Amino acid sequence: MNRLDQNISLANRNGTLIGIMFIDLDSFKSVNDTMGHTAGDIVLKSVAERFEHCLRREDTVSRFGGDEYLVQICNLDKI
Repeated sequence: MNRLDQNISLANRNGTLIGIMFIDLDSFKSVNDTMGHTAGDIVLKSVAERFEHCLRREDTVSRFGGDEYLVQICNLDKI
């Protein structure tokens, strides 16, 4: 069972909500094309770290695809 499935099951058991954000970095391809893949990897790591600093411990940020992230915000009372 992956983290999303676990968080949805937990929300159902606890009667709470879970928020899902899908984030795509616009024009990221140009970073790789002009500065190289090593620089692109540094940018991706930096973005992920910034997300983590903005989120709570129970929230999850994961890289979904090349320049896409999935953020799960757990234990919400309301949206």
